[in-house]
Amino acid sequence: MSVTAGNESPPASWPSEERKQRMIRLAAQLQQLGVSRHLLPELVCYDLDMVEQQLIWLPARNARKKASMIVAAIRNNYEKPANFEE
Repeated sequence: MSVTAGNESPPASWPSEERKQRMIRLAAQLQQLGVSRHLLPELVCYDLDMVEQQLIWLPARNARKKASMIVAAIRNNYEKPANFEE
């Protein structure tokens, strides 16, 4: 049985196509940093603007273990690093 039959729209709770594409792009960026594949679905369910911001700030954190740092930063919504220059 199909979730959507014929011309029916998916339920409103499903992410929009734009959000899905953003989630895929962010998951790819996280994976490139070495984040485990099994963590990706969790991390892209956080606020996507916050995830993107954490990726922007990551270089200023001077982390030796970038994957561990980005996971912690996303899960805990770390503040902007003091040494971050825009």
